[in-house]
Amino acid sequence: MRFQFKFKNGAKELWELSMIHQYTSMIGVVNVVFTVSMAVLLATSYKNSWWVLSLCVAIAMLYFPVIQPLIIYFRSRKNAEKITNETELSFTDNEIFITVADKHQTLTWKDIQGIKELPGMFILYTGRGHGLVIPDKSMGNDRKAFISFVKDKMPKK
Repeated sequence: MRFQFKFKNGAKELWELSMIHQYTSMIGVVNVVFTVSMAVLLATSYKNSWWVLSLCVAIAMLYFPVIQPLIIYFRSRKNAEKITNETELSFTDNEIFITVADKHQTLTWKDIQGIKELPGMFILYTGRGHGLVIPDKSMGNDRKAFISFVKDKMPKK
C-alpha cells in the first residue's frame, strides 16, 4: 500500500463541499448578482421611506449569504447522521481499495474520471456526480505526496 486513509465525513465536510460547489458554479454567480441587486434596491427603497418594501428586500438580501448556508448546513447534518461507519481507502500503484464496514470495492486508476483539489479536501471523481471525498485531516502531512501520486496515476487524456 502506498497510501492508506481512514475517515468519517461529518456535517462540516458535507457542508463545505456543498458550499464550494454552490459558489463556484453559475448558480453562485447568480446568487452574488441577486444579493448585490437586493442591496441596491434596499438602498433605494430605504431612501424613499418604503418601509415594508425595505423589510422584504432586506430579508431577500440575506437569503444567499446567511439563510441558504444555514439550510445547507442542516441538510448536511441530516445526511451526516446517515454515515455510521468509517471509510478506509488504500491506494496502490494499480488499484484503489475502498472499505466501508464489511463492504469492499476495488477500483482501478482507469475508473477515476477526474480529481479536484479543494480547501480542506481532495476529491477523486468516479463518475458524474460521484466521488471519494478525502478530508485533509485524514491525509495529515501526506497531502502533497498523495496528490502528486494521484496526478501521476491518472490516465493521460
